[in-house]
Amino acid sequence: MRILYIIYGEKFEYHIQAYFSILSLLSKKNNEISIWVLTDKPQNYKSLNYVNTISVTPDEISKWINVTGYSFRAKLKGLQKFVETVGDNQPFLFVDTDTMICGDITRILSMLNERNGVMYEKEGHPSERHGKPLKMWNSIKGKTINNITFGMEHIIWNSCVVGIPSGCQLKILELAITLCDFIYQVYPKCHFIEQYALGIAMQNYLPIKEAKKYILHYWANKPDWNKYITNKLLTYKLAGYGDKEMIEDVAKTPIDVLPISIHRSSTKRRINKLLDRVFPDKDIHFFNK
Repeated sequence: MRILYIIYGEKFEYHIQAYFSILSLLSKKNNEISIWVLTDKPQNYKSLNYVNTISVTPDEISKWINVTGYSFRAKLKGLQKFVETVGDNQPFLFVDTDTMICGDITRILSMLNERNGVMYEKEGHPSERHGKPLKMWNSIKGKTINNITFGMEHIIWNSCVVGIPSGCQLKILELAITLCDFIYQVYPKCHFIEQYALGIAMQNYLPIKEAKKYILHYWANKPDWNKYITNKLLTYKLAGYGDKEMIEDVAKTPIDVLPISIHRSSTKRRINKLLDRVFPDKDIHFFNK
């Protein structure tokens, strides 16, 4: 099984998250697993042994996005480029950077070998949501494209983890891109079009299993996890840790070391932004000889 991370853009935190996630994966790794990173900054992974990189240019990413203007389209095109580059003779598992592998990853490999698709978890049907998801659903329900009619059987799946067995990867990804572009054309205001399209495409060919028991996803508490991970990696660097020592230390990380979700008050956030505008920093000086 090939495990893939896709990282691009200028936010260095994504690379820090990926580094930690890869270390957690290496603590569970066996000979059936290879690790891949598709990125516009392959130099960031030179110090990590066992990691294969595939380069993508910023221009290529821009072209993927600019077809429709939907930023998450780049994720689907990145998956497609990966399969076109390495082939689909093995299952692959895409994993978001804001994750920690905390379970037996070979259980996911078994799901894929049994001809199941894998995604992180079910998130319900868009008709059960409010706001933009519901408006998206009302805009596309009953419409048909590529012999798929959007219906109540098409639920939302969290796509922070995406696994596809060998032999059917390109046709699923091509269908997902087609569905994504169609939905975005009809209703372009919903951020999770990519994951909805990917789940529908997967479901069209395969049963889907959840991966949430095996992979911790801290999307809803990134600030605390980013601080924790940065401190860890700086400690490793200053102490001169090698791969083996880093992997062993990450393997000891308790799954409850930090919450994976914290609701932070939007009112507090707006007040802080207002205070920053009303009371901006002043008398800023730089060293000058």
